[in-house]
Amino acid sequence: MVKQNKFGCVLRRVSCVEHEKDTVLLSLSFILLQKNGYFKEK
Repeated sequence: MVKQNKFGCVLRRVSCVEHEKDTVLLSLSFILLQKNGYFKEK
């Protein structure tokens, strides 16, 4: 039981880290697009 619980906790942590990574990548690509003048509005 304890082992399974630990494994689930690790899985949750990994998925959380993956989600944060995706968010950071999205923000970075958005900033890069803005710098390259992809969005005309200011």
